[in-house]
Amino acid sequence: LLVGLAIKGQKGDPLLYQSLESRSTEVGGPFESSGSTSRFALTEAIVEDNTFFLNEERAIFSRPDVVEANGRYFSIFTPGVSFVAAPFYMLGKVWGIQQILAYLSTSLFAILNVFLIYKLTRKLGAGEAASLLAGFVFLFATNALSYSLTFTQHHMSTFLILVSLLLVMKPVSLVNDALIGILFGIGIFADVPNLILMLPIMVYVFFKHFSVKTIKNKIGFKMSLKWAGILLGLFLTLIPFGYYNRELTGSYFALPQFIGRAPSYNTDIVETDS
Repeated sequence: LLVGLAIKGQKGDPLLYQSLESRSTEVGGPFESSGSTSRFALTEAIVEDNTFFLNEERAIFSRPDVVEANGRYFSIFTPGVSFVAAPFYMLGKVWGIQQILAYLSTSLFAILNVFLIYKLTRKLGAGEAASLLAGFVFLFATNALSYSLTFTQHHMSTFLILVSLLLVMKPVSLVNDALIGILFGIGIFADVPNLILMLPIMVYVFFKHFSVKTIKNKIGFKMSLKWAGILLGLFLTLIPFGYYNRELTGSYFALPQFIGRAPSYNTDIVETDS
């Protein structure tokens, strides 16, 4: 971070990858994967043009993960990562390192995940040394370190899952339920498969609201209405997600992935320098 802040781009002579004129999708660079480029193009469109749609230049840059509908182009990915990175991008513009700070948002999630794994393993009964080791193993002995340098959803999704696990270990409360619902909604906002990955957590927290009592040889079930907090939190996060989908596809429920990639921006097209 200190190294990044010490670098200052110059107007008209930007640092490599910091502007459309200086970036490339060559192997080894930050934009070698369309999973990163498409999300970054959306962040750039949001900050620079105040829109969810990609102009032709950004669409070409994002291919093949581009969707076309009604003559307009947009990212095939859900916008959670791009939205979170937007403030980082805006801050980076001050120093001319918008790409560096946008990607830093992913790195920060990676660092936070080390701490969350430490907290979770401590709650499960592991010692302090073992808990610290678990966090470092996650970051340095898996592909987590590689993903921390990309502009993808993996570390954000892991963060949401870990926070949700810590919350479900607490006693049932309306506030906790609402927070879990919000995290679940943000998870879907970040990546649709999180709907499946976080579903076991949601099922577990829902059944925590049931209690069984035996009275005079009869079994009775009691359900706490605090579970409504889950629906409230989920509803609050799905409203902006529905608005985003409607802006792009014309429907609150139609995801860009369901439309499919734009055929005019597939990987068979080769750019030539003019």
